Amino acid sequence: MKRRKFFLLIFIVFILQNSFSQNVFLQVKLEINHSLRKNNNRINITIDKKDTLFVVKISDSSYVNNQEQAMLDTSYFINKYQFDNIINLLKKVYPNHLFQEMTKNTWIGMDGLMCKLTYGTFQNQIILNIWSPLYDTKERKLEPFVAVCKEILKLAKLKPKKYLQ
Repeated sequence: MKRRKFFLLIFIVFILQNSFSQNVFLQVKLEINHSLRKNNNRINITIDKKDTLFVVKISDSSYVNNQEQAMLDTSYFINKYQFDNIINLLKKVYPNHLFQEMTKNTWIGMDGLMCKLTYGTFQNQIILNIWSPLYDTKERKLEPFVAVCKEILKLAKLKPKKYLQ
């Protein structure tokens, strides 16, 4: 009987430890796809946090003559202040409000720009896929989303006007 209680206690401690432990890994990813642009039509920017390291990875793969070619592939470290700035901007993006706006109106296009913003922990992510975020930005209530996208592009040393048009 004591053995059973001991194993039950160990099991409960294990469950509590896993459910209340902090996730030390956070990721923010911005993917921009533009069907009408010949160069730089697929940009991926990933910001990873692992313990005290903050890494930005940038890749740009474009299709030239129906073959994928890597135009840009680099990574570098950023400081905690830059990472926290992105996180603070993300806290102003409310997925529920965006979803309500998207269901009220039909702002979905087939051609042009698609911005996919993914953020969260490794196991729990929020994915926002927005068509042409600069089109009717105020009416669609996309100002916080656009602010995050612009800041990520600036952090990646890319020009927001060039990639969000």
